[in-house]
Amino acid sequence: MLDIAKLNTYHFHLVGNGEMVHLMRKALAVAGISLGRISIETYFNHYVQPSNEGVEQLAEQFIG
Repeated sequence: MLDIAKLNTYHFHLVGNGEMVHLMRKALAVAGISLGRISIETYFNHYVQPSNEGVEQLAEQFIG
């Protein structure tokens, strides 16, 4: 399990496929990372929205 308070001292710049970027952004937010600490840069698939199940599964990797 990661220390979310410590992770909130970092800035996450997510770059790449929109599907991955949006999945990671939402998972980090669910895990408790402030959206102000996350920026994104997508190259394609700009409007793809990840499933809630996928977001929850990835967020579990951060919050244990």
